[in-house]
Amino acid sequence: MGVTTASYTMTTVAVAWADRVNPQLVLPVGLALYTVKFTLLGVVMVAVASTGWAGVVPLCLGIAAGVVVWTGVHIWWISTVHAREIRQGG
Repeated sequence: MGVTTASYTMTTVAVAWADRVNPQLVLPVGLALYTVKFTLLGVVMVAVASTGWAGVVPLCLGIAAGVVVWTGVHIWWISTVHAREIRQGG
């Protein structure tokens, strides 16, 4: 769960920075970060899997669960909290 949290936090901060500097940078920065993160995650997972560690499957399931929960929270926030702020003019 910590890997997923760190990953999403890093992306959120970088995309917010890109939006502040120049909104046209949001897509390239976001795509570059996802490419780097998933490449690194793949390299780490291959390295861990090659050790024969029995915890590889639980690790993968934990990462997948973290992604699903974090994405669900983002969807909820955008559809409720953020939408309410927009309706109120904030």
